Amino acid sequence: MGKPSIFSREYNRKMKRRKRLKTVTLMIIAVISVLLILLVLKGPSFARWVNSKINSSNSPVIPKDKDKTEETKPDKQEAAVIEKNIKVTLSDNSEIGLVYEEKDGVKKFKYVTPSEKNTEYTISPSEKSIVVRDSNTQELLYYDVEGVKKNLTLESYYAGTLNKDFPKDDILKETPDYLWHGTPVFIDDNTLAYTSQLPWFTRKKTLYVWLIDISTGKHRAVDRLNGEILKFDRVEDKGLKVVIDNDKIYYLSADGTISQ
Repeated sequence: MGKPSIFSREYNRKMKRRKRLKTVTLMIIAVISVLLILLVLKGPSFARWVNSKINSSNSPVIPKDKDKTEETKPDKQEAAVIEKNIKVTLSDNSEIGLVYEEKDGVKKFKYVTPSEKNTEYTISPSEKSIVVRDSNTQELLYYDVEGVKKNLTLESYYAGTLNKDFPKDDILKETPDYLWHGTPVFIDDNTLAYTSQLPWFTRKKTLYVWLIDISTGKHRAVDRLNGEILKFDRVEDKGLKVVIDNDKIYYLSADGTISQ
């Protein structure tokens, strides 16, 4: 390409065009030079970076679906909990309700109503059975969640050394404040503990711990656990916590084993 004459009317326009072309050419050469230098120094990692940029610039941008990304599975609607009760008539003709909850077809005892009624009760660990102590007769009445009843009362105590039976009703008639069956507590679903003055009928009110095997209805005394004051605490890993005379603590397991 020849140099235009300075006397040409288009001299200035052609010279500006030539300068712009020269500037663009120099910039392209500079960029290519830099890229070649980086390619030599960085090697394959730089080449991968270049390719990723090219690919990303060519890829269509897909907007995020806000509703889709934040979508969570809806919680299952909780099944309704229904409270029902089993009506029980006590010896004095008063009525109590053994309240249980039913959820997904599973029934579990919760409490006894009315709460002000002078009635002691204990609920099994599985909450599928309950034992009520009738304070008037000192009977121990067992119920399961289906309403099946079992009388766990020891109706008579047999003293082997005397070869004699001592009926509960006769003893309570003669000594109304005698404790035949005291506070009942479940140790496990098949074992019930209670306090009693049995096997003695003296004026000295020493209390003993007794166990009932619910499946057989058999009662047996735990002779080592006795005292003037005897209280049941909670059931722990070691067994039922028994506090004697406010200062001695023992643990009683369902098989009658005692530990400290």
